Amino acid sequence: AEFAYHLSDSKTWNSSVKLSQLIIDKIHKNLNVPIQQTHGSSSKKVAPGVFSRNLFLNRSLYGVPFSYIECLYYNHPKEFEMLSQKDYSIEIDGETHYYSQRLLDLAQSIKQAVVEYFTH
Repeated sequence: AEFAYHLSDSKTWNSSVKLSQLIIDKIHKNLNVPIQQTHGSSSKKVAPGVFSRNLFLNRSLYGVPFSYIECLYYNHPKEFEMLSQKDYSIEIDGETHYYSQRLLDLAQSIKQAVVEYFTH
């Protein structure tokens, strides 16, 4: 029943595609990441860089734009190296965690897209 509801909710679908396109565009422009043109057989391309598949995560969200992001190319050696840098640290529950400038730039790109979506 949840799957059928999502298929019939074109307003939320269109909003989700628009949000996803903005996120892809910001990542592409800010990080110089190429827009992915193809994906696995369990996905359907709905827009440049935006693919649809039956994810459990989005079945419980109703009436709100939703974008599930698989960020960057962790299996691409150069990208993996940039993501693995220990440029900054944060302490969470007494444990130090390191993160890279690349991850910070990615988060900023996503934030820019979300802000643009909700302000335009």
